[in-house]
Amino acid sequence: MRRAKYVDEASRFLTRHMVTPSSMIVQAWSARADALAAGVPDRASEIMVWAKARGVERLYNNNEEYYNERGLTLEDIKTNYANFVHELSRCYDDNTALESIINYKNSPHPKKLLPHDERSLKHGDGTSYVGTILDVKDPRGMTIGYDTGCCMTVDGASSTCITSGYTDANAGFFALYEKTGKIVAQSYFYVNPEEPEVLVLDNIESNAGRGANKIVDLYDEYYY
Repeated sequence: MRRAKYVDEASRFLTRHMVTPSSMIVQAWSARADALAAGVPDRASEIMVWAKARGVERLYNNNEEYYNERGLTLEDIKTNYANFVHELSRCYDDNTALESIINYKNSPHPKKLLPHDERSLKHGDGTSYVGTILDVKDPRGMTIGYDTGCCMTVDGASSTCITSGYTDANAGFFALYEKTGKIVAQSYFYVNPEEPEVLVLDNIESNAGRGANKIVDLYDEYYY
């Protein structure tokens, strides 16, 4: 009976994730029982994010003295920067995630010229979106480049833009999302002190198939 139940649950899990890569399915299934016990939704993507976050915590625990010397505590991992652990582990390996959190914690976070703002946008074709200037405490500034396939990642060619977006008062990140929370486009932005009336979006990065004209229209709606 236990075997029949196991096979039945495995079959249903596979059926719900027919388009999910087999490697992810195998990893998610192996972590599923513990993830469900922790209250994680029974979806492969959610289970994988949970499992990766636990990997970050294990790496910290195995090297606690080293990370303590660099100013990172267990409370940071489990509470203070738990949102960073969750978000960064989705995109990066465990070591990169922890190094990024250390860099963030040890960096200045000045009051922003353009603070966090979020508003609903509606395109002329009737589709709805959300445009937001990310808060300085939002970890997505480190992952929006990863999610749009550009080089603005913590280990990429434009990592300095991420540093600037968090630490410079006149810089930040703008992101455009579907109502479901899936990213459509994003930009690193800054204001040149010599031209304070000009906002520079450097540049607009989007996922394939989104339609450049539509994205520009939505940017225009947000900023004008």
